[in-house]
Amino acid sequence: TFRFSNIFNADLTGADLTNADLDGAKLIFSDLSGADLSYANLRWSGLKGANLSAACLVGANLRGTDLENADLFDCDLRGANLIASYLHISNLCGSNLCGSDLFNSDLSDANLEDIIFDHNTVCLNLLLPNKRVIYSPQGIIKYLSRRSKRFEYRGKNSEYIY
Repeated sequence: TFRFSNIFNADLTGADLTNADLDGAKLIFSDLSGADLSYANLRWSGLKGANLSAACLVGANLRGTDLENADLFDCDLRGANLIASYLHISNLCGSNLCGSDLFNSDLSDANLEDIIFDHNTVCLNLLLPNKRVIYSPQGIIKYLSRRSKRFEYRGKNSEYIY
């Protein structure tokens, strides 16, 4: 276990950290590109400036994690818990967020180009790059337009387009 460890600038490229307990760990500016962090516990961790490109974070617990300026290019975040995560200025280009929970997350100034959502992606009270908060009755964003970078929600009684 690496709970509450302070690990700076570590090279963990391609590491198998499946089910690892990194609760509260500081992995600031570390290279975790291509690492397998499936079902890892990264709750309240510090990953500021970390390279997580092409990492597998399926089902990972990233609740309250600081991912400011992190590179999450082409990351697999399916089913990840990103509640209250700080993703300011992060690069999520091409990442798969199907089924993930982004409740109260801060994505201000983040690169959201070509990210993948589905009907199970929870985006309630999400702070987006344009500083607007999206709220939908079910808390679900149904569609992300890749070209216009607009979030669209179409519910039974209402429609929101940003």
